[in-house]
Amino acid sequence: MRNYWATEAIKWAAEKGIVKGYPDGTFKPTKSVTKAEFAAILARCVANTEKTKIDQRQEGKHWAQSIYDELDRWDLPLKGYGYDKVKDAPITRGDVAGVIASRTVLT
Repeated sequence: MRNYWATEAIKWAAEKGIVKGYPDGTFKPTKSVTKAEFAAILARCVANTEKTKIDQRQEGKHWAQSIYDELDRWDLPLKGYGYDKVKDAPITRGDVAGVIASRTVLT
């Protein structure tokens, strides 16, 4: 990641706790983002989520289930609330736009 164009942004986000990387300590910046990873980033960077809840792992459940449970309160059109296979699929630009648009008020 040393020469990657977004290294400084990744470091900043990691320092702020927005991104956590993989269990082996890497970030894999060229890998596609999954729906669960996007949900985690979203939950960590918005003000209205219970940060202690989103970081709790639920034994026997998908690593991101507590994140989805917390985001469910906001009625976001995230795919995968109840389907673990969907959580691990890459997210599309359309999915991201749909989530953002669902909570954005245009003035």
